[in-house]
Amino acid sequence: MKELGLDKGFEPIRTGPFAGIRNLGATCYVNSLLQALFFTKPFRTATLNLPTADLNGRSSAFNQQAASLRALQVLFGEMQCGISATCESSVTAFVEACKIHTSTHEDPSELAMLLLSWLQRLIPKGVPDFVEETFGGLVIYETTCRSCGSISRQTEVFAEMRVPLPYAPTTGGEVLLEDLVADVFAPEVFSDESHYYCCACGKYCEAVRRQWIKSAPPFLWITMHRYAFTDGVRRKILTELSFPLTGLDLTSFNARVYDCVGALEHHSTVAHAGHYTATLKDHSTGIWWRFDDGHVREVDWAPVDGEVQAGESPSERALKRRRTAPERASSHTAYMLLYVQQGYKVDDCPDLPSWLAAEVNRKNEALRLPETFDHQRL
Repeated sequence: MKELGLDKGFEPIRTGPFAGIRNLGATCYVNSLLQALFFTKPFRTATLNLPTADLNGRSSAFNQQAASLRALQVLFGEMQCGISATCESSVTAFVEACKIHTSTHEDPSELAMLLLSWLQRLIPKGVPDFVEETFGGLVIYETTCRSCGSISRQTEVFAEMRVPLPYAPTTGGEVLLEDLVADVFAPEVFSDESHYYCCACGKYCEAVRRQWIKSAPPFLWITMHRYAFTDGVRRKILTELSFPLTGLDLTSFNARVYDCVGALEHHSTVAHAGHYTATLKDHSTGIWWRFDDGHVREVDWAPVDGEVQAGESPSERALKRRRTAPERASSHTAYMLLYVQQGYKVDDCPDLPSWLAAEVNRKNEALRLPETFDHQRL
């Protein structure tokens, strides 16, 4: 495999502010998710400073998770302070520690939930759950029996909001993210008496279920249902999605107002193959960057004559019409969107822990050696 015109095994020196990540075969979905998590600074800081677990007497499964954590810390450390343009050795160590098959195309949403869950298991007692503090929210389900009027409530934790997309076999048409979210929170009627058992009535009854957010996360993942089974075949839903870059108002559902800071896209017309990229906003500068494995470039969202010029991000169409303020983007490839609460203070990341800084410095020196030898030959 070749990338940036260089043979695999040679790590080019970074020239811009951010590192790409080498694709090891079919790991573009891993790379896109890792970039999004890295750009989520509270999550990055907490991950980098999570104590390395004592593996003595622990189960093999726990040891694997701890080794994966250390590999993730080294990768994030190199992405933050390293000089490699593609972090090949670090991402290879992470993929191997996690036992990720490099030739298999998987789902970044499923990987995100797995990654966050095992990180939570590694948080020592007495240390705040930074995963829940960053991405976790609470939703209340309230079901009302239509026979007796009794109400039952259930509270659940969520780390992402999944929204359905109307099926479209080809590109065309457009749906608004706000409408899809409203559909998620619309009342659900159980008209079939076999669906809801009322304890007060002692029998199955018709009922209405409503839901709303009890606690909104600072960072909100919204994942589209872009895959559906039709005629027994898993197909890609190519419906165009219009979503706000600023001002996603969820106050009607007892949540907050959010601004978009990331989009993970699946580039393909089929469900079983394709390529993932990430377009992410730098909190410090407000600049958007597109990450396509080892290729990194700045992209722009700029209003032009009442429209929004999308540059090459995220759907690579030159101009997108603005419906109403706030500014919007449209994409038939957007799969996961990352939003942050308006007004949420995002601090800069502190220096790396001493052990990690030493490891990154060692990697940097190893990369500088070939450059030194070339100068000596001259």
